[in-house]
Order: sequence, then structure tokens, then C-alpha cells
Amino acid sequence: MATTGPSDLPADAPGQPPKPTQAPADQGPTSTSEQVITPFTVAGGVDETGNVVAIDYQKLTRDFGATALTKELIDRFEKVTGKKAHRFMRRGIVISHREFGSILDAYEKGEAFYLYTGRGPSSDSMHVGHATPFEFTRYLQEVFDCPLVIQLTDDEKFLHSDKITLADVEKYARENAKDIIALGFDPKKTFIFVNSDYISSSKPFYSNVLLMEKRTTINQIKGTFGFNDSNNIGEFAFAAKQSAPAFATSFPHIFGPDPLKTRKIPCLIPCAIDQDPYFRQCRDNAPKLKYKKPAIIHSIFLPALQGPGSKMSASVDTSAIFLSDKPNQIKNKINKYAFSGGQDTQERHRELGGRTSKDVPYQYLSFFLEDDDELQRLHDGYEKGEILTGEMKKRCIEVLQEYVGAFQERRAKVTDETVKEFTSTSRKFEYGLNPNPVKVDQAKPAAAKSAEAPKGHQKTVSVGRVPVEAKVENCLIAIVAVVGLLGATADATRLFERRSDLDAPPVSASGWSVPLQGSKTCQSAGECTDSLTGPASNTILQALAIGKGLLNFTCDDQEPGTAPRLVDEFTELFNAAPMIPALRNEETFHSLVPLVLAYSYERMDNGTLNCMGSIGTLDGAASVITLYDIDTFEAHLAEEVLAPDDPEDNALWSRSCSTDGAWEVYHVETSGGRPPASCQGQPAVFEIEYASEYWFYRHFDVNFAISSNSNELVVGPAPKQRINPDILHLAIPAQRRQMQLQEAAALECVADDDEFARPWGDLVEW
Repeated sequence: MATTGPSDLPADAPGQPPKPTQAPADQGPTSTSEQVITPFTVAGGVDETGNVVAIDYQKLTRDFGATALTKELIDRFEKVTGKKAHRFMRRGIVISHREFGSILDAYEKGEAFYLYTGRGPSSDSMHVGHATPFEFTRYLQEVFDCPLVIQLTDDEKFLHSDKITLADVEKYARENAKDIIALGFDPKKTFIFVNSDYISSSKPFYSNVLLMEKRTTINQIKGTFGFNDSNNIGEFAFAAKQSAPAFATSFPHIFGPDPLKTRKIPCLIPCAIDQDPYFRQCRDNAPKLKYKKPAIIHSIFLPALQGPGSKMSASVDTSAIFLSDKPNQIKNKINKYAFSGGQDTQERHRELGGRTSKDVPYQYLSFFLEDDDELQRLHDGYEKGEILTGEMKKRCIEVLQEYVGAFQERRAKVTDETVKEFTSTSRKFEYGLNPNPVKVDQAKPAAAKSAEAPKGHQKTVSVGRVPVEAKVENCLIAIVAVVGLLGATADATRLFERRSDLDAPPVSASGWSVPLQGSKTCQSAGECTDSLTGPASNTILQALAIGKGLLNFTCDDQEPGTAPRLVDEFTELFNAAPMIPALRNEETFHSLVPLVLAYSYERMDNGTLNCMGSIGTLDGAASVITLYDIDTFEAHLAEEVLAPDDPEDNALWSRSCSTDGAWEVYHVETSGGRPPASCQGQPAVFEIEYASEYWFYRHFDVNFAISSNSNELVVGPAPKQRINPDILHLAIPAQRRQMQLQEAAALECVADDDEFARPWGDLVEW
């Protein structure tokens, strides 16, 4: 991964998008063009006169669907960490993020997370533009006291250029590793790896690469990166390699060998904003793999010497200040090439003032000058015409010479043995995270607890009855559960409270009732009807959700004429209860489901709906359902009916019953999700996205308790008890079912800076 993007290569190199051109000044007006920001090209827009204009980062943030880094979030960062925000955060150099608030949540609670960044080695020496994201990453490592992994993508640079050889990238990676180490990282917390070395030696890492490759299509890569049929296959596959370090299971030597625990550890990726397309791909696929999505924090580019419409490039010596440059080289480059925001004469400059937004020396000072007061004086003086261009360049030269000189002193002390220390996988990593975590039960004042509902639920909705009469007997089934087959430890499983006293507020006061009428149903007994059975009379509508997920099918072991086989399902549940007061009726609600299917996960993650749980189904077996802060349970299919609208495209409607008899679950108003009728012409493995409504009806006269004299789960009237969800009914094979329940129970919805909850899917990838 290149933290400032792979455009260190010439834009017109093989496999690269065409290089943007600029009309010479004497050709007069030309057509305008939009800015182009990708991992391979960074170019500002072109105005009517043919001049390249500064990159519009606000527009870029909007186009990428990221969230601006607000003062409120920076203030929260300072409050949570007790540290002053880095100058990059204070000055708008770090500009946007994806779920940075979730990392602050984890730090506040003392939970594990790590940092991940990288570099695409394309030259013997890095330049100061490469150094800035690493400097910010080092600062975050010091503040959070957390592990850091740094990926050197030698394979990427080799694949993207016909001019670079394998020997070249091997040398560049070695030298760049020394540059990175010299920026001050802690060897006890930092792991640096070269892709070509680590992939060949780490099965967990390569397994994650394969999982990502399997989930990523050629069309996705073409659409994201602009590739065409002339790009080599390595370029298409590389995105998976850059995604794999975002999953903690790739580093068992740091986080431990147990994937059940490590898959829940999130990461924060500090990077330049041109790298965001890689990690959008990663975030899109993470829930499908049952991993947590990585959080990202973006920085802007250090502009090239020629102006803020481009960035420094290692392939253009006159555009960059290299970390190996001598003091005279720095002075000459700034004086000769640095674009000035001053006026064309001293008189006009004194009269009109300079433009710091275009002045490259001032822009460099905003990156490297620590003193906020001095920077403000330089800004105001230049804008008023009191400080001339020569003075601004002089101060810029001094600051850069000091920065590069200090780096070179540290770099001289980095040896091959130092590099081995940072790249070793046979050492102990030492990190502390938050020394003073906030306990979950102390996060809110005690007086407020009784007034607040659990996360993801509407506290103002009261209890009521469902206006649907029972047509058949309820789903209550007496069961016996075998306890402790795996000896699950307390830290591996989260305790849930079976809310038999209905502390979690139901939504039945709305008077809504689940739609039952389909087009046709054929139950296992062979009797066909045209609707689902309604909820039993002793139930209430406890929860209402919109689900969005993926159904994974296989034709690998099927005959061409047979139907595809469902392998597994993963669905994220979003709480629909708060929407009820704003909607006219159920029909209005039903009309939203197709919109949810068309809506991107990224935008849903920006707070459209609150996460309230998940559903996972493995190998077509029972569903494992987690309703956050309500319950975790198994559910088995009771009946199905074809969707009344577009049954060939929309998944079956269904009614399921929980194994313990407490729940009836209706899966209705589906949009998408219907597999093809046969495997004819289908790939061995494929997935279908869908959205639907989930109506959760709860039997209000069923309570649960643990018998003190046996390992049985007793069904019947009993006081409220705290029980571990992995002692619910364990069907054969019991070991596998318990692991599913354990993972489902570990699902959390973490509130971000906007206090919207995020869905984290933690079911096991079998």
C-alpha cells in the first residue's frame, strides 16, 4: 500500500490511466475538466484558461461518501485520550474518516484494536510527502499505545510498472523500511512486513487474501479503479492483498492464534485519501466474511512544488523534497520550483496581499511547522502583504532543512539488524491500550439507566397486544440443552439477559400486524396454502427490523438441472421501530424495503438506521439470531410462501420458531434474494443480496431458568435469570452449533461519534 498512492509511477506507464494534459498558456481558453483522484492518478481540475486548480477536498470527501472530521470529534479525541490533537488534525490536514468514533469507543472501554498503514516502495528514498502519513500514524501509536502493522507492497509496484524489476522492488522495500523506522516507531509495538515475504510464510494472511479474492469480482475492480482489459491479472487481484492486513486474524503472532477472538479486533487505517477506494472494497466485503469493518482516517496530499493541483511524486525529482536531500538541494528546490501565491510585483503584493491557499512554501509550513501561533502570524502577514514571498520561502527552507536533517541523523543509526527486529514474527509485542478504561456499566449515570432503553430500541413505545388471532398452536417446544461442551471461557462469550419481564420495550403499541398473504406455500407435509400462519394469541410484537444481507449459494456439487444449494446467510438487522411514528401505515413501511436494497452499506453505516443485531445461517441449518440487548436464540423454519410480487426475483416469505419456544419470526416483504431455478450456467459459488422485513413476536408467558441440580434448561414460569446464550439448545453436531451461538452472542453494535450504532458481524467463517 502506498500511503500517498501509486502515482509515483508515470501516469502513462503500462496499465495506468492516461496522464491528464494541460493546454499551454499561449493556446488560450480550453475545455474544463474535473479533478481526478484515484490510487493511481492525483490531478486537480482544469479551469477555462487551462490552469490546474487546487484539489477540492470537501468535494472529494462528499464524492467518496466519507465523513468530515469535525471539531466535535477532535474535541472528543482529546477528551478520551487526554492528549492534544496532532497539528494535522488541528489544521485540516487530516480531513475525513470512516467510523473513527468507533475506535474512540473501543479505546474508551479498554478494548483491543490496532493501526494499519503501508507504503508502496518505488524509489530508494521516500520524500517528505511520504513521511507525513507515517508521522501521524506514529503519533496515534504513541497516544493509543497500540500495535501497528506496516505493509510494504513490493508486489504492487512490480505489477504496475514494466520498468521496475523484482530486484528493484526488493531493494526499495529494504531501504524504505529503514526510512520508516527512522520516523520513530516503537519496535515493541510495530510489525513491518514485505508482501512477497509474508504472504509466502503466513497461512492466515494468505487465507484472508483468498477470502477477499473470492468475494471480489472483475467488474467491481473495473468500476472502482478504472481498469480495462489491458491491465494484468496481478493488478486486478492486488486489492485483496491490501485488504488482508485490515483483519487481525492475519497476524496470529501479535494477537494470538484463536480466530474466534482475534476476528473481533478492529483496526484503524491512517492513509492519504486517494487510498480510500481500496478500503471501500475492504469494508464492503468485511461483513460478508464476518469481520469487523476497518475504520479509516484520511489525510490530504502534500502538494508538489509546482502547486496545490497535484502531489509530490518520487518519479519527478523537481516535484519533491526527498528525505535524502542535502540542505542546499532543499534550498534550491524551494527557491527555484516552489509555486508562489504572491503577486507579480512587490508593489501589488504590498497592496493586494498574497494567497496562502496557493502558496506552496506556506502549505509546507502548515505541514511541518509545529508552532500554531507562528503559523498564524505568517498566514496573516502574507495575506495582508506584510510578508513577502522571499520571506515565506526562507522560513520554509529553514523548517524543512531542520526536519530532514533530524531524520537523516536517525536514519544513519538504522541497520539491517534493526530492520530484522521490526520484521521478526518470533518476538513478544508489548502494548497497553487505555490504562483507565470506562466500564460499560459506569458509562452513564445510574439515575439515567431506568429512563434509557437498550441501544437500538425506541424507549417511548409501550406494551400492547397484536390484533391477530392464532390459527394454530404456538411454537413452544420443551427442550433440554447440554451445557459446556466446549468449556467456553467467560471472556469469549458475552452474557445476555433473557428479558422475560419485557424490560426491552416492544413495538406492538403501533397496532401494526405482520403481512401474511403470499402467492403460494408448500409445507413439508405437502399441504399447500396461500398464506403464512399468523402469530399465536399469547404473543406480542417485540421487535421490528429491516434486514439487509447476503445469501450464499453453491452449484459445485449439484447436477446442472438441480436447484442451487444455500450454503450460508448473513443478515444485518436495523431497528425499524423508531420509524413507526413518522409513517402513515404498514404499506408505507413496506415500500421502503426495495429502497434499502438499493441503498449502499456505506450510507447505511453513516447512520440511516440503527443496528440491532444479526442473523447467520450456516450450511442451511438453523438460523442463529442475535437481537442486541434482548436475546440470542436459534430458529428453525416452520413454513414458507412465495412472495406475492415478483416471486421469481424475491426470496420466499417464511415463518420460523425459536427452538426454545419463545419467539416466532416472520421474514416478509422480501426484495431480491431469489436464486435461479437451476444450476444450469451458474458458477460454482455465487451470492445474492436481499432486503426484507423481520417481525419478531415474543410469547409473553414463557420464562427461562437454569436448574441448580442439573445441566438442563428448564422451560416454564421462573424469575428473570442471567444465562449464557451458548447453553441454549445445541443440535447435533453440538460443538459446531455452540460455536455459532458463541459467535452470535459476541455481536456488538458500537456507537460512533454521531451516536449511530454500527453493525459488527462476528459469525464464524467455516
